[in-house]
Amino acid sequence: MTESAAIAPVPDAVAPSFYQLPQQCSVDRQRARRATIVATQQRFVLETAVANDGLPPLPGFVASLPAEVAFPVPRTLTFASGKLLMQLNAQLALFAGPAATRYERLYRIMAGPKEAIVRWRDDLEFARQRLSGVNPMALRRCDDLPTRALVEAANSALHAWGPRAPNFADLVRNKRAFMTDYAVLLDPEVQKHKKDDGRSLMYAPLALYGLDHLDCLRPLAICVRKPDGSAPIATPNGDQGRWMLARGHAQSADAQLHEAYYHLFETHLVNETIALCMYRNLYPEHPVRQLLEQHYEYNLAIDSMARGNLLKVGGPIDLSMPGGVVGAMAAARATARTFDLRERTLERDLETRGMVDIPDYPYREDARRIREGLTRYVRGVMSPWYRTGDDVVQDFELRAWLDEVAAAGGIGSCPTVAETAEGGIDGVSGALPARIGTPDQLFEVLTDFIFRAAPQHAAVNNGQYDAYGYIPNTPGTFASDLTDAPHIDESAYFDGLPLKTPAMAQMGMVWVLSMPTVRSLLHTGDCGAFAPNVCREASEAVAAFRRRMHDLSDQIALRNEARAVPYRYLDPRNVSRSTDI
Repeated sequence: MTESAAIAPVPDAVAPSFYQLPQQCSVDRQRARRATIVATQQRFVLETAVANDGLPPLPGFVASLPAEVAFPVPRTLTFASGKLLMQLNAQLALFAGPAATRYERLYRIMAGPKEAIVRWRDDLEFARQRLSGVNPMALRRCDDLPTRALVEAANSALHAWGPRAPNFADLVRNKRAFMTDYAVLLDPEVQKHKKDDGRSLMYAPLALYGLDHLDCLRPLAICVRKPDGSAPIATPNGDQGRWMLARGHAQSADAQLHEAYYHLFETHLVNETIALCMYRNLYPEHPVRQLLEQHYEYNLAIDSMARGNLLKVGGPIDLSMPGGVVGAMAAARATARTFDLRERTLERDLETRGMVDIPDYPYREDARRIREGLTRYVRGVMSPWYRTGDDVVQDFELRAWLDEVAAAGGIGSCPTVAETAEGGIDGVSGALPARIGTPDQLFEVLTDFIFRAAPQHAAVNNGQYDAYGYIPNTPGTFASDLTDAPHIDESAYFDGLPLKTPAMAQMGMVWVLSMPTVRSLLHTGDCGAFAPNVCREASEAVAAFRRRMHDLSDQIALRNEARAVPYRYLDPRNVSRSTDI
C-alpha cells in the first residue's frame, strides 16, 4: 500500500491537529498509533470470566488497574472518610428498644432517609417505588392472567376500591395491570448459595398492581413462591401482618436483583468491558475516544475497588444479601441469560416491558429527554469526522474496538462495523444495528453507550440510600416466613428484619454509593477535540447540549414542586457523566 492510498482527506470542519481518524493519517503516523495501542494493551489487560455452572459468564474486566485510570488521592480520601464515618456511626448506633423503632436509633452521626422513614408503611409508597424509586426497571405490564388463586386475590383487593371498581381481567384487557416477577431467584444455580443461618430466606415473589381511576398505581396482591412449591398469597385488604410479610419479601427480592443485575451488571460491569476495550483499541486522540473517555472516567477504578471490598466474601453485599455475594452474582448471571447489548436500549426496554404509556413514570420521561439531548450532541460533535459511510467502514481502530467488545463475553451481541457502507439496521424498533455502515448508525451506538454510562447508571444508583438506608423499607434479607396462616401478628415483620451487623453493612454500602456527583452531565464535552480552535462545529454542539441540560434541570425542579416525593435521580445536575461511584 502506498502512502497516498492509505490517507483519507481530513474534513474541512476540523482544523489540522492530531485528532484524526486513523485512515486520515500518514503511514508513518498509523505505525506510531499502532505502537502506542500495542503498548497500552500490555497495561490494560482484558480478563474474561470462566463459567462452568450453566450460567453465562460475567463481562470481561481489567486484570490489574493501570495507574493512569486510578482514582486521584483526594477522591480516594473521600471514599475513605465516608467509610470511616459509617464505621464510627456503627460503633455509636443503638440497636435496642422495641423492634418497631430500633432501626430509627441507628442514625447517630448521620441523617436517615426521611421520606422512607415517614412513608414506608403506605401501600401507595410501595407502588411508587416501582415507578420512581431506585429500581424503575422491574415493573412491566401484565398481558396475561396469572393463576386463578392470584386473580381471585387481586379481585378481592379491587373490590375494596369501591362498587365501580374493575376486575383484574378488565385491567389486563385495558392495559392497566402491571407486575413485578422475581422468578429468577428460584433458579437452582441461585438457590444453592442461600445462607444456612436461619435468617436468610430467598423466595421469588410475584406482585400484581393496577391503575385506579386517577391513574395511580396500587398494589393488588403478592404471591410469595418458595423452593418447595408452595406459594402463599397476601392482599392489602386482608390480614395486615400477612401483607407486611409479603411486602418484605417483595422488597428484599427487588433489592437483590436491583443491586446485582440492574445496577452492578447492566451498568458497572458492561460499561467496564466497553471502556476497557476502548482503551485497548482506540488511540487517545481518536475522536470517538475523545467523546467517550470522559463518560468512562474512573469506571475501571470503581469496579476494581468494588472487587476488593463490595464484592469480596465478608464485604457488604455478602453480609446483607441472603445468598451472599456469590448468590447475588449468580442471580445477576441467571438474569443475564437474556441480556443482549444491542437489545437493551432505552426504547427497547420500555417497549418490551409495556411501559411506553403508563402515566406518571418520571424515569421514562426524564430518560427520554436526556437521551434526545445526547442524540443531538453525539451527532453534532461526531459528524465533522464521520461524513460518509466510508469514513465509518474504513476506520480500522473503530472496528477493532467493537469487535473486541463483541468477543469479550458476558454481554450478548454487540454492533460491529460493516465491511462496506451498505451495512443496515436490522429493523427492530429501538434496537441497535447489528452492523454499522453509516454515520447515523454509529452515532446511535455511541449515544446508547453514553446513556448507559451516565443517566442509566444514575437512575439505578443515586436513590440507593433513599430506598435502602432505612432497613424496614427494604430489608436486604428477610427472615420471617409467610405461611397460609390466616393471621400473622405485625411484630413478625420486625422480627424478620436484619440484625445489627447486616443492617449496618447495608446502610454503609448505600451511604457511600449515594455520594454526590463530582462531574455531572453539565460538564459533558470537556475534551481537546471539541475545543473551538480544533472544531468549532463540535464546540457549538457541546454548548448547545449543556444549555439543553440546564433547561431540563430547571423543568425537572419545577415539576418536582408538585410531586409528593420529588424524582431527582435524572436531574442532569445530579447525573454523573460517568459510572464513577
